[in-house]
Amino acid sequence: MDVYGEKESPYLNALFAEDSTIQYQAVSDRNIDYAQLKYQDLIVLDQIKEQSSGFMQAMENYVREGGNVLFIPSVDKALVMSNLFNRKLQLPNYEALDTQSTRIASINVEHNLYKNIFEKQHENMHFPSVFRYYRVQKAIHPQKESLLVLENEQEFLSVQSIDRGKVYLLSVPLDDNYSEFQKHALFVPSLYNMAILSAKQQEPYYVIGENQRIVLPNIEIKGDNVLEIAQENGKFSFIPEIRPQLSLLSVFVHDQIKEAGHYVVKHEDEVLYGLSFNYNRKESDMQCFDKKELENQIETYGYNNYRLLNFQNKSTQAIVNEIQAAGMPLWSFCILLALLFLLAEIILLRLWKP
Repeated sequence: MDVYGEKESPYLNALFAEDSTIQYQAVSDRNIDYAQLKYQDLIVLDQIKEQSSGFMQAMENYVREGGNVLFIPSVDKALVMSNLFNRKLQLPNYEALDTQSTRIASINVEHNLYKNIFEKQHENMHFPSVFRYYRVQKAIHPQKESLLVLENEQEFLSVQSIDRGKVYLLSVPLDDNYSEFQKHALFVPSLYNMAILSAKQQEPYYVIGENQRIVLPNIEIKGDNVLEIAQENGKFSFIPEIRPQLSLLSVFVHDQIKEAGHYVVKHEDEVLYGLSFNYNRKESDMQCFDKKELENQIETYGYNNYRLLNFQNKSTQAIVNEIQAAGMPLWSFCILLALLFLLAEIILLRLWKP
């Protein structure tokens, strides 16, 4: 959702409006339906003017409950310097408008937003020029990451985690008088990945005994209505615990599923989602202890009847001899027991009279 102040950004419209994979809508900051916020994966606050207490509270609740916001500052310097949104969410403040021309100098390619964008970075890569920008406060925020940094080491784009959500802070409006960012190739993956990474993704499968919480997007259960999880063949079903959260619904199975297979989540007679559960595959783990780790295990648990043998670079005969020397030979006891059993059988046959 693009929430704009003066008018809708043509750059956001061009990027998202015709994309069938993105449900894009643009609304004025004076016509926001607060009830619809919880269904948005990403909200772009583009030069907003309406910053009432109700609006600020709605945005704070949205972010803390798992929503994602991109904040684009206004061309109105006084509005930006008020930092109403930043203070409400305890974000770094915008401090001043810097009119010294510069350009983006580095990209945080370790962050998911840019991780798989470049096959290789060249020293002479052309980055967008920045003509003027808002300086962002450099106070220490433990949950903040820099994404795009200018030549003078000022932040151009950053992201900060707030409870379950994230807020992206941009240092310029999407205006040609401020930068070339909105016309540069870097703009597309930046905004597109924000939208894609913000979307709530359902896990492809769950592991029995491990995944106790299942997150289902875009489900709203009202009143005393409940969900049912049922096996696809209908042999087994139960009512799980549910906890509403923003546009998500957390479902807790509490180890009630014991058999691997396909299941469906139903509300009354309507099938809402499909779920798959697999058995734990730890028994297939082929990782082994090395010699030192085995010695530590023997010492830690007091396995006095165990001895560690080293067979590296030894012949088969040498290995057999070492095993025989290290262990207690039992073959003689086996022969003795066999003779005793044979004698017992002969005695029984002699004495037994049918």
